[in-house]
Amino acid sequence: MAFNVRQRRALGNLHPGSPLFLYVTSRCYRGLPYGEKSGLIGEVVVTSPVTRLDQPVTYGGHSFGMGCEIKIDHLLHPSQMVKLGPLVPELHAFHGAWHLRLRTGFVPLDEHDYGLLSQRLLRESTSLDEAMGAYMALAKQREEEPV
Repeated sequence: MAFNVRQRRALGNLHPGSPLFLYVTSRCYRGLPYGEKSGLIGEVVVTSPVTRLDQPVTYGGHSFGMGCEIKIDHLLHPSQMVKLGPLVPELHAFHGAWHLRLRTGFVPLDEHDYGLLSQRLLRESTSLDEAMGAYMALAKQREEEPV
């Protein structure tokens, strides 16, 4: 998993065993045919220390120069993503303009929030192969679209 070097301070809190939720925005997969286009799509566990990458990953005009290995625990099909908006009143980490907090890249969660979001992901979870196939198809579709 790759990260922007500007997130270095937050990355210091990541270590092998740290859980992370994957949040996808509408800009990641434009043309997503599933209505709401932003939400949680999975949960991973960090399996290596975060280090500077020899070759930064470039995507969408952005460079990601830090990275670590991860293990995917749960991945949802794009049509099953968990929308955060309806859950905000139940979550401790988000107040006011909650969507702006997500732009920081990392939002620390307490046990309550982690449990609630993890439970929602488990409820919608599908086979890893099926979900990966759907995301790969979307990525290929995006590559083929004119800019």
